[in-house]
Amino acid sequence: MRRTSGILALALLVACVPQKAEDDDDATKSASSGSPGAGGNNVTSGAGAGGAGGTAEACGSCENPCPGEPCTPGEAPASLPGEEWINGFVIADFEYWPYANGAPNYPDDIGWGYLAGTPQARACMAESRKRLVEILQDPPAEMVALKETYGTQGTYAFYNWNNDYTGAAANALAPQQFQHLWLWEESFTKWISETNTDGRCVLPTRDDLVSYAAACMNQYPNCVQPPQ
Repeated sequence: MRRTSGILALALLVACVPQKAEDDDDATKSASSGSPGAGGNNVTSGAGAGGAGGTAEACGSCENPCPGEPCTPGEAPASLPGEEWINGFVIADFEYWPYANGAPNYPDDIGWGYLAGTPQARACMAESRKRLVEILQDPPAEMVALKETYGTQGTYAFYNWNNDYTGAAANALAPQQFQHLWLWEESFTKWISETNTDGRCVLPTRDDLVSYAAACMNQYPNCVQPPQ
């Protein structure tokens, strides 16, 4: 009886071993495929909580600004062209209005040319110009209509302007007219950006240009972007 019991116990042990191996193999396959199974509820796909590709990039940069907030610029390029034509529009040169020592006097206190600004202002100027280039790749219908209606240089030419508050007592010190798009002597639409005291940028938008152009159709040549 003892010998028979021992043989029977050994047989039962051998019979159970393959089943355990198969169970382990199934669990491995289940974990690899992400399918339900033992422990399968803890397996997540590459999409994760943020959807395909992971979580969305947080806003705040000038490439991905937060609505209604100043944006953080990238590094200022070493140089930028003083003239570029895009779809019948031209982007001209640069001017900086520094407020570190109070309101600047025109023209003596104005910095002319891309390199004339502070490093912070150059970074914001570059981001502002980049945005205008992107907009003019598909110019708003209102701006096209303005150019076709009046045909003067001011309806197709832009001049880059930056209010630079680096070292100033506060932001938004410029007169209201000089904080928004406006037409200078039928020659240039002033594309106006601002450099805040913390180095972040306030950039004009496509909506700003649409608003300006629509108003200019009735205001010309005294064109000023309407208050927001």
